[in-house]
Amino acid sequence: MEDQKEWKEIMREAKRLYDEQCKKILSYKQILAYIFKECLEEYKDLSLEKIQELLDEEQSHDKMISKNVEDQSIRGSMIRYDLLYKLRNPQRNDPEGFEEDDFDNLQKVITL
Repeated sequence: MEDQKEWKEIMREAKRLYDEQCKKILSYKQILAYIFKECLEEYKDLSLEKIQELLDEEQSHDKMISKNVEDQSIRGSMIRYDLLYKLRNPQRNDPEGFEEDDFDNLQKVITL
């Protein structure tokens, strides 16, 4: 029985380390730009460099720093994101997106 507990702990640690490494890889703008170009219709015709420019313009380095990963905007609930970044829509000039009841400016949310 102790062996099973020990084995489960080893597996849990391996999964945690794997998750940590994936998050590190997905924090690089070059990698994110490639994923967005290949997977999202609105970015397919843009260069990888242009997509990197659209990635959170406040962060001027090659590696993204995740935003606050806890969201309590829905009363009585907590949403936790592993990684949370901003990417400006290439067809819009408004970097902030949706505000209050302006339903014409809804933000697209993409999860990986």
